[in-house]
Amino acid sequence: MTPVKYALSSKKGTTFRKKWYLFDKDKKPLDFSDYTARMQIKVDFASDAIIELTTENDGIILTENCIELFISDSDTSSLFDPGSYKYDIEIIAGDSGDVSCPFFGSFKVTDEVTR
Repeated sequence: MTPVKYALSSKKGTTFRKKWYLFDKDKKPLDFSDYTARMQIKVDFASDAIIELTTENDGIILTENCIELFISDSDTSSLFDPGSYKYDIEIIAGDSGDVSCPFFGSFKVTDEVTR
């Protein structure tokens, strides 16, 4: 799997959701039924994670060929200052333990007006 650079954005104080449906080169749906996943959002590569999403904490939901991300409105409000962050997603195959990175890039948070 070749990593794809993909910019994400969210408004502070709102619920963030993003879904990707993945297919192989023959346009057949990939099967994530035996996979786990993890994602960290950081200010930069060397900093501590501001938030970590995993399949264990329901921040990432894997179903058939879908990767879905979820960050609650309370977390976007309390954990993020407006600005640009970095992220990547790793998926781990249950049978082999192989790790792939389907997406990486920037995660931009804009300030909210309504509180």
